[in-house]
Amino acid sequence: MSSQENINAVRRAIKAFNTGDTNNVHEFISSEYINRESQKAKDSYRSQLTGPEEFIDTIKNLRNAFPDLHYEEQEIISQDDRVVFI
Repeated sequence: MSSQENINAVRRAIKAFNTGDTNNVHEFISSEYINRESQKAKDSYRSQLTGPEEFIDTIKNLRNAFPDLHYEEQEIISQDDRVVFI
């Protein structure tokens, strides 16, 4: 993927966090996605999730805990296959 495609994927992920809309997560979250914090979870269900299903679970849990959750882009930088969202 190009740097711009990587940036677009990160922006889509942030939009999912901000809106709670996870309908198209499978389009931009890899099946190899792993949330390291979920892997440490004592809850065996969460520790076994990966890919889009894990991402969706994370969004649901965060939005349940923080209904007003909203990330705002201050700066976004991309180089090679890495993107930093500030």
